[in-house]
Amino acid sequence: MLFKITSAALILFVLATQAFPQNKTRIDQFSVTSLLLVLWSNKLDLGTATGFVVQKGSKYYLVTNWHVIAGRRPDNNLVLDAKGRAPDQIRILQNTNKKLGEWHWVTEDLYDPTTHLPRWIEHALGRRVDLVMLPLESTDDVQFYPLDLELRNKSIELIPASEVSIVGFPFGNVSSAGLPIWKAGSVASDPDVNYQSSAQFLVDTTSRPGMSGSPVYARRIGSYRDENGNLVIGSADKFLGVYAGDIDSASEVGRVWKASALMEIYDSIK
Repeated sequence: MLFKITSAALILFVLATQAFPQNKTRIDQFSVTSLLLVLWSNKLDLGTATGFVVQKGSKYYLVTNWHVIAGRRPDNNLVLDAKGRAPDQIRILQNTNKKLGEWHWVTEDLYDPTTHLPRWIEHALGRRVDLVMLPLESTDDVQFYPLDLELRNKSIELIPASEVSIVGFPFGNVSSAGLPIWKAGSVASDPDVNYQSSAQFLVDTTSRPGMSGSPVYARRIGSYRDENGNLVIGSADKFLGVYAGDIDSASEVGRVWKASALMEIYDSIK
């Protein structure tokens, strides 16, 4: 049996902020990576979701689901809102660059004001892959904590019943100030086999509206098995993909778009 030693340092320290008045408050890196989203149609609130930022070169992009941004079902393109409204703007509760532990709202247009075309970047297969990347223009006073996409390559064994963490905002709720809620789940399908012949796997979790677009991680503390079955002493995190909601209204089984699907969009951006 091969043993490896590793460690992960993903804790940030906040010093005497308004939101967290304690002298030393620990905040996990992934807690400031997940961002609360509010969808707007003509300045009217359509609902909430979750997203996170990735960086390519000097530019930052918001990652969330296609159905969140488009306001339509990806399977049949029908409008999700009961009144037939679709979002035209998105509000993002961004981390402020003034002090860790403070947030402020930033608004991004979803359509180009001149061409009226969507600003978001889709997968080559369009809505068949329920993911988008939105280039961010409103960056004043924002401190970005982009998700490290290299975490997708961390060697952690992932099998049915493996624990996962879904870090988002169910019903738009926060754990405190702008911090998300960590929902536990477990892998509910063979992760190497694509669900519905696309780059998805299933998770067993009690998800709620507002969690769409949440990053999904495998977090292992103390010891874990790597992809070769070796026992590793230490802690590690692996980015698995993006949560996209339940497969139906009753099963409490959700779908996760794999990190590889996101990378196909990411790599298409020049």
